[in-house]
Amino acid sequence: MHTVAPGERIDAGLGNTMWLTADGQHVVVTRDMPDQEQAKRVLDGNVPTGTVNLRTFGDTDGALFTGAYRGPGRLARVTVETGGKTLEAQVVTLPGRPGWAVYHVATAVGSAGSAGSAGSGSGAERVTAYAADGTVLARLDLPQSWR
Repeated sequence: MHTVAPGERIDAGLGNTMWLTADGQHVVVTRDMPDQEQAKRVLDGNVPTGTVNLRTFGDTDGALFTGAYRGPGRLARVTVETGGKTLEAQVVTLPGRPGWAVYHVATAVGSAGSAGSAGSGSGAERVTAYAADGTVLARLDLPQSWR
């Protein structure tokens, strides 16, 4: 787990950047749209307690899988299953116990199934959030139509 200050920019891979805000936003800036901040509020009901979500940003070079977990358990690990492979994501949180954390993993085209893009499906099949002891905190199974 990586703890960052609010607003601290994180290299999310493949030229993408992300950060967390003190008021509960998960912000992503993709390399193909460097002037557009794509923010998602975590604490206003977009991510119900006890769940994990997924956002996918892709282009011809690959995909960024990112999302948030919100809940009572402390998030330690996230996996994203895509194209028959399991990717280990980096978990990022704010100092203290904010009750939420985000994750990110970037993959190049050909290294883990189809990259997918925001408009053509995520390419991901399942996202699983784990506590440090291996307990599953939340799981998101994506329908075939979303892949």
